[in-house]
Amino acid sequence: MRRTLASSPLNFRKCFGGREIVTRARFRSRVVKPMTIHRLFKDTAFGPDDIARLVAAYEQTLRALRLKDRNDPITQLVAEKVIEIGRTGIEDPAEISKLALKQLGPP
Repeated sequence: MRRTLASSPLNFRKCFGGREIVTRARFRSRVVKPMTIHRLFKDTAFGPDDIARLVAAYEQTLRALRLKDRNDPITQLVAEKVIEIGRTGIEDPAEISKLALKQLGPP
């Protein structure tokens, strides 16, 4: 008798007699919130180009600070600082990120 490996979907069905096997992953579900900066744009008059520019600066700043968890309260401070600097009229995301890092960093 020849053994069939369950490496492909067709072989998998042959091994289990065509029955569908359902497994349940055991993990804690998390409610996914929108990125912090998008929540802050809800009540502003920024246009789509401005939002794209500020999101790019926000992402660049978070990478520089090595922050990955968007639910971390520090990301709220970063987003507020990026928006504050964005209101001054600076258009370059790299410059906004640089200024945010300077203002958020140690004195």
